[in-house]
Order: sequence, then structure tokens, then C-alpha cells
Amino acid sequence: MPMIDIDTTNLVPQERLLANGNPLYCFYSDAVELVKVDFSFEAGSCYQPKLLVAAATASLIGEGTARHSATEIAEFMDFRGIVIERNPDVTTPTITFYTLKKFLSELIPWMHEILTQSVFPQEEFDVYVAKHRRQLMAQRLKTSAVAMTAAYEALYGKDHMLGRYALPEDYDRLTVEDVRDFYAQRYHLGGAHIVIAGNYDDEHLEQIDSLFGGYPPMKPDLRSLAVAQPMKGGVQRVPLEGAVQSSIRIGRILPMDWDSEGYAKFLVLTTLLGGYMGSRLMASVREEKGYTYGISAHTHIYRGSIVFFITTDVGVQVTDLAVEEIFRQIELLRTEPVAEEELALVCSVMEGDFIRSIDGIFERSERYRQMYSTGVTERFRERYFEALASIAPADIQALAQRYLDPQELNLTICGN
Repeated sequence: MPMIDIDTTNLVPQERLLANGNPLYCFYSDAVELVKVDFSFEAGSCYQPKLLVAAATASLIGEGTARHSATEIAEFMDFRGIVIERNPDVTTPTITFYTLKKFLSELIPWMHEILTQSVFPQEEFDVYVAKHRRQLMAQRLKTSAVAMTAAYEALYGKDHMLGRYALPEDYDRLTVEDVRDFYAQRYHLGGAHIVIAGNYDDEHLEQIDSLFGGYPPMKPDLRSLAVAQPMKGGVQRVPLEGAVQSSIRIGRILPMDWDSEGYAKFLVLTTLLGGYMGSRLMASVREEKGYTYGISAHTHIYRGSIVFFITTDVGVQVTDLAVEEIFRQIELLRTEPVAEEELALVCSVMEGDFIRSIDGIFERSERYRQMYSTGVTERFRERYFEALASIAPADIQALAQRYLDPQELNLTICGN
């Protein structure tokens, strides 16, 4: 395939240095009347001293400050149609504010107050704990959640952050003092990664600088999620009484970096296998066999490691047949070259998916925020399109032989 030409306008932000020397990353567009502001902190679960602390802290920021109650904050936001999103994460939770341009000047001081003066009232904390304890208990009755938990535990090990999961009783050990201490230790504006996107003016940027640019800059300690000895192979069945379906997770930790040519080409293999509606697994396991409503293959980039998974939910009576068909499709990719026409279609699908993912200014800013969280740079995009332009059937077969060896894939099944 020829090299693909992608419009990179506004794909990389403009940088404005705040008074303390920290960058403010700016994605401007006058095509919208909205503004989105992200504040990301190195305060994810990989930094927490106790299970659940990081998620509780991120979720409760702004539920009461030294100056305003949670109700007063909600009334201010609701009257102006302002939305706050709190997104916990394993490395970098993000507090996001959405507002109309006409309310941005009013919102900026409130953003500063929320991020610097949150007090975490006991009442709000108790409501959060009760609600999320119930949610966790409900999740433990779902085969999909139990299977993914067990699969990550098998791959990373119980001592690794990505393999360690909370139990309902861990909420009983969580205190509001834990949350307040973690907030004081990890949520420093001098180390925040700030991204603004949408329709804003220079006056807004100056206002942000005046409030957020006076904090001593801090170089964040970027925690790696590498694993010393990844689990290879193995089968585990996790029974769940009363289950009417089985959740299947087949995966491994990939021995490669996101910046490698091999990973970019492996994404093509992943898409061909189970990454779009016309993929091999969708055609066979869903359309031909009728074992499932949906099946996918995908990868997830963490700092220091990349995990690959095939995921599906099937009726308990066809569990073993579905597993057999998945491994049959893998074996076909390992033993038979892919047709040029099928490979070209997959590359076209991936090109279209990327273009759609950067279609708007908010999508581009979100992509940039996620890149910061995972440590990925624009080199990934270059590798991605180099792979789409150069990959051949022999590459697909070689990658399948090297990375999809059934003996190195971990199989987790949860159900009856």
C-alpha cells in the first residue's frame, strides 16, 4: 500500500509556558463554543499505599471544598451547564471540566479551588464507600468481570499493581484520612499536566497562568508498570454458581515496546483476527457458529508493558467449542498466508479508524492526554502508518507464529 497522508493540523498542541515554566498544552478551534480543560496528576493506583485510595481520591475531588459544600458546587455547575468528569486511572487520573466559552472566566477560579482546597467531607466519603462497595459486590457476580480480574492476575501476578484487585472488605479498611493524605501527597499543581481544548481566548490563558502558574514546578516520578517475569501459557477455570454464560479471556503480555516496528504490525494482525466487524473471529465464532454476540482481539498499552487479549462471552453449553474455534483461527494465521485483498481491507479499516479518532478538537486533545498517561509519543503514529503502508502477508504469518503460540497464551474461563 502507498504511504498514507494524514492531516496533522492540531494533532500536536501549541505549548504556552506558565509563569513557573510548566507547559500549558493548547488545542484551539473556533468551530465549537465549548472548552474542555484536563488536569492530570501522577496519582493513580500504582502510587497508592492502600487498595482503593487512589480511585476514591480522584472520584471525590470537588465534593466539598474549604469554601463551598458539594451542594453549592453542584448548583454553580448545573446552572451554567458545566460538567466535571473524574477519571481514576492506574497511573494518571484526570479531572476534566467542560463549559461553554462564555462561562470559562467564571469557571477558572472554581477549578483552582476544587483542585487545591478539596476537603473530602466524611458524609460524602461514606456515601461513596457504600455505593462502590455495592457495585464491587455486584461485579463479582458477573463472569466478564471475574474472568478479566483472574486473567490479569494470572499474567501479572498478585504482587503487581495490574494483577492485584480489591475485595468488598477492602472498603471497610479505607478511611477518609487515607484519602486526604493521598490528596495532599499526590495532587500538586506544580506537577499537573494541563490540556485546554476548544474555543478560548488569550485572556483565558492569562487567567489560567495567574492562578495555576505560581506553583513551584515538580518533575513527576513516572511509575513503570513493567513486569519482571510475565506468565506464559496455562489454563484456569473459575466457577461462578448460577452463571448462564462463560466469559473467555485469552491473552499474554507482549515482549515488545510500543515504539517497535513489530508492535505496529502486530496491531494489523490483531485487527485482522478480531479488531473489526469483518474480522476472522467475528466471521467464524459469531456469524458462522453463532456462539456469541460479539468477540474481539485488542491490545492495551501500559507504561512498561503491553497486554494482548481475545475476549468473548458465550453460552455455557458451547464454551469448549468456542475455545476450540478461537484457537483454530489462530492456527490458520500461523500456517496459511493471508490473502492480499483481506490484508488491504484491514489496513483501510485501520486508516479510517485512526482518522475518525482525531476527527474533532476534543478527540485530538484526548488522544494527547492518553499519550502522556502511557508514555507514548508521536513516533507511534509514524510507526502505525509505516506498518499500514508496508505490511505483507508474510509479516502476518511470522508475527502469528512468534507471538500467538498457543503454548504461550493464557486461557481463563469463568462460568459454570
